[in-house]
Amino acid sequence: PVSKTLSNGLRVFVVSALARSGGGPVGPAVSVELLIRNAGSSRDPLDKPGLADFTGALLRQGTETRTAQEIAEAIDFVGGSLSAGAGRDSTTLGVTVVKKDFALGMDLLSDITLHAKFAPEEIARRQQRALSGFRSQYQDADYLASAVFRRTVFGTSPYGMPPDGTPASVRAVTQEDLVAFRDQYYLPNESVMAFAGDITPEEAFAAAEKYFGAWQKKTVA
Repeated sequence: PVSKTLSNGLRVFVVSALARSGGGPVGPAVSVELLIRNAGSSRDPLDKPGLADFTGALLRQGTETRTAQEIAEAIDFVGGSLSAGAGRDSTTLGVTVVKKDFALGMDLLSDITLHAKFAPEEIARRQQRALSGFRSQYQDADYLASAVFRRTVFGTSPYGMPPDGTPASVRAVTQEDLVAFRDQYYLPNESVMAFAGDITPEEAFAAAEKYFGAWQKKTVA
């Protein structure tokens, strides 16, 4: 991989799959993955387990300029994929499109990363889905065993709490909570972006600068 760090601290890596001989690319697709370190459930406040998971789940559900339906229709229309979600230690977003739709893919990726709206109606919809899921999970012996094991080993630290939260914490989530988590932990100087496929390093670095160069870095403890 070829790498470069932008002025805001975002580290960019490129693995170009352009053919070395025979002319033309090996494949027509470009995949981009953005990993935001320290934005996982290990950063959930003790009284708000599940906040990172909730935040990641709503990234694709509307931005300042696009509704959830418009985002879904835009990526579906070009036959691409757009993903976002939080794990224990990071939040990961990704997009895969054919080369001709690369600009759209980068626009969507930057939009959901930087401008998610966390609309009240989407929060309510997510809360209902999560609460319904809890009813099933709490009847699942594997889920309960895993939850008890983690609590026994890690206590009340973030690693001991369920990453998807609890019914009480999910009901209590507010738009302010989600915005605050995003603003505190979604930082370019804590992120790594990787490009792979039908793209040159120069094209990738230019796109990263265009769509993520204005992302403001912050000092973190």
